[in-house]
Amino acid sequence: MDFEQRPRLKSYESLQWYNSALMARLGLVIWSIDARSFLPVFLLIFHLSWTSLKICLVSILFFSLLEFYGFTTVVALKRFRSMVTGRNRFVHNTKKRKRRFLHG
Repeated sequence: MDFEQRPRLKSYESLQWYNSALMARLGLVIWSIDARSFLPVFLLIFHLSWTSLKICLVSILFFSLLEFYGFTTVVALKRFRSMVTGRNRFVHNTKKRKRRFLHG
């Protein structure tokens, strides 16, 4: 079969749902940041104080650094979990545990 005769994939760029999986981004003057990192701004809006302003700025800085290094929030949490648990994971025999639980 020639290249011209093969069926081609459809282009879905004109459909509305094509970009629906992309994360929302907030464009600032210099760079754009993931909009989920601005969720602590709600803390600042509802509880206006210097402490909440510091928490808000630190969290925005933290999430923007994560994005700068190429991590999403979910990936960063998974890496942190794997770093805490370590390389070796212990396996338990669940059949014995279930048998012990059911039959005493």
